[in-house]
Order: sequence, then C-alpha cells, then structure tokens
Amino acid sequence: MPRKDGLEVMRRIHEQEPETPMIVVSGAGQREDVITALRMGAKDYITKPINDLDKIGHTVRQVLENKRLSEENRRYRIRLEKSESKYRTIAENIAEGVFTVDEEENFRYVNQAFATMTGYSNKDLLKKNLKDVSTKKVSTSSGSIPSTENQEPSAPMKSKW
Repeated sequence: MPRKDGLEVMRRIHEQEPETPMIVVSGAGQREDVITALRMGAKDYITKPINDLDKIGHTVRQVLENKRLSEENRRYRIRLEKSESKYRTIAENIAEGVFTVDEEENFRYVNQAFATMTGYSNKDLLKKNLKDVSTKKVSTSSGSIPSTENQEPSAPMKSKW
C-alpha cells in the first residue's frame, strides 16, 4: 500500500464520512500544516511527543461532546422550523387578525386578516410602526378627528396558542 501523508488521509476520510470528527496527532507541528488540517475540518491538533496521555482522552471527550451538542442543536432547529411552519400556516388562515412587533413596536409579521382590518397591505404594514396604525386624536386644519380613547374598550384579542 502506498504511503500517504496525514492531510491526504484526512481528505479521504472526509470524502467517505464528512461528519466524522478528526483529531490530528503529528510530530511536524508546522504552522502551515496545523492551519491546513483545521481548515480541512480537524477539530483539534495535538503535537508529538505526547507526554501526558490524559490529554488525548480529554481531547477525544471534548470533540465527541461538541459533535453531540452540534447534532442536538441541528435536531432542535429542524423541530423549530417545523413548528414555526405549522403555526405560520394557522396564523395565515384564521379569520382573526394576528401580528407581531419588535422591541420598538415595528411590525415584523401580519396576517391577511389583520391587514384587511387596518386597510393596509401586508407589505405596507411591515414598513410601519404600531403607532402608525393606532387610533389617536389628531388635530387637522379643519378640526379634530374623533378618537376612541374615551370609548368603552373593546374585548381584548384572545390568543389561540
């Protein structure tokens, strides 16, 4: 079998099993080799001679824990995306108005029912702040536009979730 250098072995492993975490143990320890190995996906690089074998065990445990956490994070992201899709579908298809705002009360999401209630398009609402569509007493050159501030408050919107 022809001899291969460590970087070639890494390439082959990565081609066959791209998710396999790799730790490089090398006596060369040249900066260029370390950088190349890390860019190729090595999770750590240990230089020889190894005086403390516990270092290898610690490194392996750390790399495997990082892989486990990364996989767990990926699974949670997939579940979150499915959940968001499900609730977005519900929100888009119910007759009640639904919207979300950020910390500054800028609209971030509006459903069609809410857009219809306000008389704006979804696209226009997403450029507005909640204050832009709130009913207020406004002075005009011809007098005042009535406000709903002194009227009986309407029933609060109930959350469906």
